[in-house]
Amino acid sequence: MGTHDLNYAIYAQAGDWAHAMTPWQASFFNAPLVGFETSQHDGTLGKECSLVKLNTHKVDIMAFKKADESDYYIVRFNELYGKNAAGVSVSFPGKIIDAYEVNGQEVKTGDANFTNGTLNFDMTKFLIRSFAVRFEKPM
Repeated sequence: MGTHDLNYAIYAQAGDWAHAMTPWQASFFNAPLVGFETSQHDGTLGKECSLVKLNTHKVDIMAFKKADESDYYIVRFNELYGKNAAGVSVSFPGKIIDAYEVNGQEVKTGDANFTNGTLNFDMTKFLIRSFAVRFEKPM
């Protein structure tokens, strides 16, 4: 009934799935980057800027969205390899002025460790953690 399109990929690797970073390869396949060109223009960010930057490949960003009922943003992370990930740092281009941990309904569940544009936390195996982050308004 109807037409179904399926995509599949074969990924050769040495070693086990974790060593080959298979979750990342699957992410690249399922959600490829889309490039675009723009004209040169002045700006304060320079030639390169990342919306979100992780310091480890052991954790992935599941969501980055505007909070439902506030001027915060919700950032959701998950640990990918079934192992603890200590010292996770997440950088943003803007200065964080407030942050706290939330549950799936965006209700505050705890405090968060942040400095300027960096959010810092630890993950245990297969854990999902979510944070509400408020940024300084750009000038």
